[in-house]
Amino acid sequence: MSKNPFRVLGLAPEALRGRTDDQIKSLIRALGRAQAQIEHPDVGGVEARFKTIQGALDELEKPEVFAAAKNRLLKPVQTERVQLEAAH
Repeated sequence: MSKNPFRVLGLAPEALRGRTDDQIKSLIRALGRAQAQIEHPDVGGVEARFKTIQGALDELEKPEVFAAAKNRLLKPVQTERVQLEAAH
């Protein structure tokens, strides 16, 4: 999957900040379930979007993918914060 699975699910860095990995995983499950119910083809959703959501959820179940995706998502925020602190 080329796009960050957190982004596929609509999770912004702000949603992750200050949360433990277990809290993030719980959030992912709840959000994924809700989105999958909306996008399921049997209820009029778009099959391609449903499969994309399922793919993101499957990827985030892998510990190494979860850690890498989380780091990629949070890295721009951390870099920006360092730049702002250096300017003061």
